[in-house]
Amino acid sequence: MSSFTCKHTGTIAESLDDTRRILDNLAGKRDERQDGFASDVARSMNETVGDTAEDAIKFLSKHGIPRRRIMATMKHVGNEKKSPSRSGLSLMPSQP
Repeated sequence: MSSFTCKHTGTIAESLDDTRRILDNLAGKRDERQDGFASDVARSMNETVGDTAEDAIKFLSKHGIPRRRIMATMKHVGNEKKSPSRSGLSLMPSQP
C-alpha cells in the first residue's frame, strides 16, 4: 500500500503527477495478480487429481478443501454440464 501526503499550501497541479504515478503502480500490481491468477486457473484445468471422483475428493480434502465445499462444487459443475448457464458461460472446457 502506498501513502501520499501533500502540504495544505500545495496546489492540486503539484500533486497530480504523484497521484497518477501511485495509481499506475497500483494498476500494474493488480494486473500482475490477475495474470498470475488466470495462469494458475488455466494450469489447474489441465491437472488430474484422481482417476475417480472419490480419489479427487480425497486429494482435495488432504489439501485443506472442506468435503462439503467439494460436494457442492461437484453438484454445481454437474448441473452446468446438463444445462448451460444463463450467461452462456461454462466451468468446463468445451468438447469437440
